[in-house]
Amino acid sequence: MKISRLILKDFRSYSYGNFQFSDTTNVLIGKNAQGKTNLIEAIYLLSVAKSFRTRINQEMIAFNQPYAKILGQISTKTMNKKLEMVLFEKGKQARVNDGLCHKTSEFVGIFNVVVFTPDDLFFVKGSPKIRRRFMDIELSKISSVYLSYFNPYQHYLKERNQYFKQSILKNKKDDLYLEVVTDQLIDAQIEIAKRRQDFIIKLNHLAGQVYSRIAGNEERLKITYATFFNGEDPECKEKLKKLYQEVREKEYRYAKTQLGVHKDDITVLLNDRPASLFASQGQQRSIVLALKIGLLQLIYQEIGEYPVLLLDDVLSELDFQRQNLLLNLVSDDIQTFITTTSIDGLQHEVIKKAKKIEIQKGRS
Repeated sequence: MKISRLILKDFRSYSYGNFQFSDTTNVLIGKNAQGKTNLIEAIYLLSVAKSFRTRINQEMIAFNQPYAKILGQISTKTMNKKLEMVLFEKGKQARVNDGLCHKTSEFVGIFNVVVFTPDDLFFVKGSPKIRRRFMDIELSKISSVYLSYFNPYQHYLKERNQYFKQSILKNKKDDLYLEVVTDQLIDAQIEIAKRRQDFIIKLNHLAGQVYSRIAGNEERLKITYATFFNGEDPECKEKLKKLYQEVREKEYRYAKTQLGVHKDDITVLLNDRPASLFASQGQQRSIVLALKIGLLQLIYQEIGEYPVLLLDDVLSELDFQRQNLLLNLVSDDIQTFITTTSIDGLQHEVIKKAKKIEIQKGRS
């Protein structure tokens, strides 16, 4: 999977940008605040129709402009496609080969990327929301079926919460309506949990192998999916209905859904102890690195080719050993983008052979 060309119009610091890339490694070099991360963000948007930096479209649109446009020419083993994303202050529009996409699932997953940023180092000690977002984004890129359950789940959850708020305002309950929405919520989250569980089992195996290569056999990494029900239980639907009935009064009181996969998490263990409590900073970096490399392998197993790898200012966060481990995996099969303020001191062969792109004030 490759991106050969990227055109930006009024996207962040770029009034206009036209970039052509190497099929192997591209190093974006420039001082801070020149637009390197903006370019990485634009490539990422063509993959999942979301930014890894913000949820506010206006932040990505150049000052005083009505919209921002991102256009990418991508290729896989079987096809060449033109992807286009237009961001408005409220909403966005996606096109594939000039054809308008009516659903997000028609766009997401055509072009697959893995991004590694300094913020990913909060994966271990950050809030469960960070780890849930990781699962949802990565699953949506490799499975349109996952999105077909996840998007409705978000809709049912919103409907359910609105119902509780309205019931307080109107001092009126509609238990029949609540039963219907709860059933829909349960059906969707059973399927979501199954796919999350399968994803984490596979990633645990791959990331565990990588971690052993980094840290040696004395340290064992284990990740597990933490949810509030057993999706393998043939009676799980009936048991979930009972759980929701048990918390119903609390939900009316707080006007909010109290149970659901929107509260799930990933448990990260190092030698069977919580990594959030016992892992050093170096160990946390190794865990995140192992997860990202494991993810590359998992995507390859699922779709038959490697995603594009985006490394945004992470080499400076890694010591020499971890830098080398990461760069050793960067082969001609994996198109890679690396942002850095300088390549001084980076002697790896991958850097020497890479295409160098100087970025200055939103220009190359």
